[in-house]
Amino acid sequence: MLIVPIGKVRLQVGEEKERGEFMRELNGEMKEIVKEVVKRCIEAELEAEESRILKRKWHKWRRREKGEKESTAYCQRCGCHKASRFQRNGHYQCGLDTSWGHLKIEMPQVRCECGGSVKMTYQIVRARQRIWDDLEWEIRAEYGWGLSLRWIKAKEDAKLKGSLGLRTLNQRIQRMAEGIPIWQSRGQTHFPPVIRVDGLWITLLKQTPAKKKDRIGRNRRIKEGHRVVVLVAQGVWPESGRQEVLTWLVADGESEEAWKDLLFQVHQMELNSRGQIELFIGDGSTGFEAARHFYYPDVAFQRCIFHKLRNIGRDLETPIEMDRQTARDYRKPILLEAAQIWQAGDEHQAWQSYRAFCLKWMDTQPKAVRTLQRDFELTLSFYQVQSLAEARGEHWPATLLRTTSHLERENRNFRRRFRQAVLFHSQIGLEAAFYQNHMLRQALADPATSIHWPSSLETQLAHDSYFMS
Repeated sequence: MLIVPIGKVRLQVGEEKERGEFMRELNGEMKEIVKEVVKRCIEAELEAEESRILKRKWHKWRRREKGEKESTAYCQRCGCHKASRFQRNGHYQCGLDTSWGHLKIEMPQVRCECGGSVKMTYQIVRARQRIWDDLEWEIRAEYGWGLSLRWIKAKEDAKLKGSLGLRTLNQRIQRMAEGIPIWQSRGQTHFPPVIRVDGLWITLLKQTPAKKKDRIGRNRRIKEGHRVVVLVAQGVWPESGRQEVLTWLVADGESEEAWKDLLFQVHQMELNSRGQIELFIGDGSTGFEAARHFYYPDVAFQRCIFHKLRNIGRDLETPIEMDRQTARDYRKPILLEAAQIWQAGDEHQAWQSYRAFCLKWMDTQPKAVRTLQRDFELTLSFYQVQSLAEARGEHWPATLLRTTSHLERENRNFRRRFRQAVLFHSQIGLEAAFYQNHMLRQALADPATSIHWPSSLETQLAHDSYFMS
């Protein structure tokens, strides 16, 4: 027999077995020991919290003092808050689902001198809590990575040897949306001087007045799919290269009012931070342009050159006899030539390249040239912003100032996640999924933002010898 002593717990696995069976048995034994250690950690912290609330340790006499401070606990019969009237009254068992499995926790009980039960509020385990925080974090993380509710349920049911309801899982995930207003109202030590904006279209189910009976005879409202847009604002710090999604808003379309609501959030964040906006970058939405003039009439606007080039490529005309590949080879050098306009060293050279392109292709590609000419001056705003930064002694790379491509790349990850979901049944679920996916990406980019253990348990785990001896 292989015996590894771990305090009072012993790992026992038969040696003379086939390796597959040996490893399965070993893994099972290790899981049970880890569950036992976690159980001890939680119970030890509960006992410590009980001692802090009662203001005395085990086997210590109760002392009545004048001017005694009231405890956070109270008697549910007489309403007393004095810890000197309270005494320990054993334990009761409570089931708790954790990421290690289902645990049977011994919860401390306290009673008052009057015989009433004392209401205790513990930090490590909340009242009537059946799913512990670490399992909630795990569920939300798995949903953020793209697992469906049914897959999460199957995985957790196998681990807990029980059953988690789909509604329970959905409630845990949607609860993430409660943190969005707090996250959006956060301040920045230095507000980003450059803001990129874009819209992300998603299908959302909405209820209609019509009803129909489901398979078990219940009257249910009929839902229809509607296309909604998530308006996203991304902050850019050009000098350091930092890029971060600042806020977003779910709207029915890219209207002026919707963009005003988003810019209002941006404006509030700017007021709570140091610094100011010097440049907006967008794809030329008319609704955003009107909203920008309302809130930021004096801030420069950069028309995204990626969208401009895409529109030029769309309007390039090719001879009818060309096949698809030949037509693509025909358009490619024209687009590369157009892209060279914004590679110029300064604004004056960019205007010269622009005029040369227009003269060369006006006769053969009039539609594409007119597309280039439309709002062309807005595609050169980054030159002026760069010059102002250089005058302050700052270097702002043009690659961060010309396009919304970095935001498009960020949105690509959201699209990949939403494509797995196909559609959302509620706006709360949509916002929770968006927020969860963003926080996971932030955690990958910056480990300091990742999810941590509660500090009380983390402290106890550091002193594992206390529990293992």
